[in-house]
Amino acid sequence: MTCMNVNDGSNSNCIKDEAKMTEVQGLAMSVGSSTPRKGENGPASSIPKVTSTQGDDILLRPTMKATTDTKRRYVPWHTNLLITLSLKSHKAVEHLHLFVDSILTTTWHPNFDVLLICDIPAFELIKIRQSLYQKLLLLHTDFHIIPTPRNTDDIMLSKYWFTDWPHISHYHKALFSDTDVLARKGLNGMFDDVALEGNGKLYALEEGFFKQYHPRLGPQFGIANYTSKDIKAMNAAGVKTFNAGILMFVPDEVFLDHIREFRKFMIDGIHKNIRHFTDQSWVNHYFNVRLLTRPILAKYIKIWPQVDQKYFGKFLLHFATWGNMTPEMKRISMRQYFGRHIVPRRFADRDEMLQEFVKPHFKIRQIGCSADGIEDALVAMKTSDFQIVTEEGCVPRRFDGKIKVVKASAIQYLRALPDHAVNVLVMQSGFREQGLLVAMMGANKVKVGGWLLLSPKFKAFEKMLTTYSTPLLGVGANYTAIRVLGSLVWA
Repeated sequence: MTCMNVNDGSNSNCIKDEAKMTEVQGLAMSVGSSTPRKGENGPASSIPKVTSTQGDDILLRPTMKATTDTKRRYVPWHTNLLITLSLKSHKAVEHLHLFVDSILTTTWHPNFDVLLICDIPAFELIKIRQSLYQKLLLLHTDFHIIPTPRNTDDIMLSKYWFTDWPHISHYHKALFSDTDVLARKGLNGMFDDVALEGNGKLYALEEGFFKQYHPRLGPQFGIANYTSKDIKAMNAAGVKTFNAGILMFVPDEVFLDHIREFRKFMIDGIHKNIRHFTDQSWVNHYFNVRLLTRPILAKYIKIWPQVDQKYFGKFLLHFATWGNMTPEMKRISMRQYFGRHIVPRRFADRDEMLQEFVKPHFKIRQIGCSADGIEDALVAMKTSDFQIVTEEGCVPRRFDGKIKVVKASAIQYLRALPDHAVNVLVMQSGFREQGLLVAMMGANKVKVGGWLLLSPKFKAFEKMLTTYSTPLLGVGANYTAIRVLGSLVWA
């Protein structure tokens, strides 16, 4: 029997009980045979066909509802979908918050929707953290509520409950990611670049090898040692073992049927006490023997990143658990990497920045007049609803008919303006001792997902304003743009 200690590369600590392994193989590989289904090319003889013996188990029950947020009726916006998972604990929610912040910092105009699979405790923790909840809404997230997990196996299986989400078939591409991940580059590019084939194919990051074995947990990339016939077929098809933390697929009906069968397969094996390493053992075995695995994502993902490395070419950095790593060690590494390398995007000049996020149909309000001619840049973009609020009469006559001038004090105007009424608010004047009040009032007038553009005179208030927002830009012309994610509140 070939086996390996993954920690030190030796064979000294392997389990050598051949009789036990033969029993496990019998459970895993000889439950029955089936004719390959649509999208399957693998040898039928080694494909387990499992009927669950626990029909009333909580893991087999369909979820009761897609969201507990009954005030929101979810309508898909895009054809790409990011799926992630947060369950039960403060630790999981902290990972999620870092992941979401990295997405918002690197992806300004997402071409994807987000599905968050969570239980009630995690959902309540997210809503308590107002900024995280607002950020998820900005990413057009739906919350798919599942029963609270009872144990580790429950948690590992929970991420595959997206099959019950009512909108899943709308999407052309789906990316599942664990939350111990940071976005290094805009995810739009990953969705655009990865060509996915449907009919049950699963795309992943290659890791390990077919007979990799953990002395305590058993096979890491299968539920038993693969047969020689399996390995020959998998090698011929280019199938490799893979890390299960980040996956891509086309959520067509063939793939969703596979996931439903896979869940039954995993649950049945757990009930039979088959040794395994998280869900990774099960999902590898199920898709590998069917020759459905496509291990092509190494170009896009770095697993176990080092804090002092930049990884400019990667889209996702996966801080996967290894060795004796604790959740706290993982969070520290993620925070350190975020602070050093995932920084606000910087532009060559102000006009390049404006081209990135200002749209002609936006409602734009400017408080005070500029000294650098930003008005000319905004008018040149053919903005249809641009107003300047000033008491000074400082708007040049060349803007007659192009900019509406409102003669009022900043505080008077902002008090009268409804909350979340404009897409972009440009803050020009410092207002001396009233600057903090004006800045906070202004942030509340911007729509969720809109932009607060601060001139250098407001630099002192930048940090305070980002309490409920994500700063996304630092600009060569000394402007800072902040994306508004919710209302500012007094502490």
